[in-house]
Amino acid sequence: MLSDPSHSYLAVCIWFNQSCNCNSPKLIMLDSSWTQAQEFIDAVCNELSQLPPRPSYYPGSQQRHAAFAAAYPSARVLQPTSSSSAASSTPPATPPGYLPWIVAELDEDSAAKQPHALQVEAFAPCVAFMRIKGNMLDDGVTFANQRLMGTLSCSVIISTADSHSRSEELEGALARLRYGLIGLNCWSAAGYMFPTATWGAFPGESLAAVSSGIGIVRNYLMFKHPSKTVVRAPFISEGHFGTSPTPMDLAQARTIVSLSTQLFFVTNAVPRAVKTAWNALKSLF
Repeated sequence: MLSDPSHSYLAVCIWFNQSCNCNSPKLIMLDSSWTQAQEFIDAVCNELSQLPPRPSYYPGSQQRHAAFAAAYPSARVLQPTSSSSAASSTPPATPPGYLPWIVAELDEDSAAKQPHALQVEAFAPCVAFMRIKGNMLDDGVTFANQRLMGTLSCSVIISTADSHSRSEELEGALARLRYGLIGLNCWSAAGYMFPTATWGAFPGESLAAVSSGIGIVRNYLMFKHPSKTVVRAPFISEGHFGTSPTPMDLAQARTIVSLSTQLFFVTNAVPRAVKTAWNALKSLF
């Protein structure tokens, strides 16, 4: 478990942009035999409640939030708290449009009766934890492939010791997962940042049944017909801990936007120029 002042990596990934991302963690699958499962869920909930409250600005968030709450009336509703207000009876102020976090805890039986969290992507502050029976690298993969809506991205978390002792199982699971981008021990958004990675649904969707989309973007190495990208990270990394306690000011934001724009231009223009030059050279022979 992570302790203050560091926020858990998972909580920050869920909280980012008030969970209005196409790669926000929405269903966290846990081994039902894991003895620390409840402790883990409680720790993430505690972290979520202490992160700064943000407005749910995304169109439709209110309706999706209400639908999730109606589907799981016994779900936990997290009210914002903070270490500075812990000794005070006054909770931190919430911005206009704020919606509290809703956290549902499911198992395979309850999910079969109410599969809302498995089939509806909530662009809203909602998240579900689900306990899965059996081998997570086998039964868990089958469950994700067959029961969950969407094939855009997912993450697999495995300890360093298990990744070595169960390396064949792990590689088999990564090969079987039908997702366009897989983050191993990292949020799939980390892969989204790499222009050489692919970003798009797992191949195979049709116009008659579109779930996460057809085709890919990025792929600056220009692989033909890629099926997925796997981004790997250590089980424990400095990048998994903490957020800055000081909000970003306008000057810092402008600098980051300027640098990222320049980087995007360079990484986008160079491959195109190389491809154009190569095609021109081939046409001479």
